[in-house]
Amino acid sequence: MVEELEIILKAGLGKNVILIDDARCFNGTSDYPSITELKLLLKKFNIGDSQLNIKNDMIRIVPRSTGNKYGG
Repeated sequence: MVEELEIILKAGLGKNVILIDDARCFNGTSDYPSITELKLLLKKFNIGDSQLNIKNDMIRIVPRSTGNKYGG
């Protein structure tokens, strides 16, 4: 899971939104990072200015610059 996220994050967010289903699995077990580890991964790839939200078992990583209801 982390390797897949790293590949995506290397490209940067730009104006794109990342949606990840099954947020409940992001607890640091079974190859899923914890939410804290996910936030650190965002910072590692200089995407720390994005907003991470969890709602309805969905993780949303939204660039603040998009100005939509999920971020910015």
